Amino acid sequence: MPASVYMKELINKMSLGRFSRAIVKPAPSTKSITKATSIFAMYKKLMSGLEAVSAGREPSEL
Repeated sequence: MPASVYMKELINKMSLGRFSRAIVKPAPSTKSITKATSIFAMYKKLMSGLEAVSAGREPSEL
């Protein structure tokens, strides 16, 4: 089998996920988890402020 055909089959198998155990995804770092947590907290504050405004109340300080 020519090398190009072998490589094409290998790429197709990889794209189908047959080598998924060989592809190891790194665990999220503490920094990215902390950043995601702070973004989510800000989102919750903004959403509660929007709910307060739509209900006719003054939003609390962010």
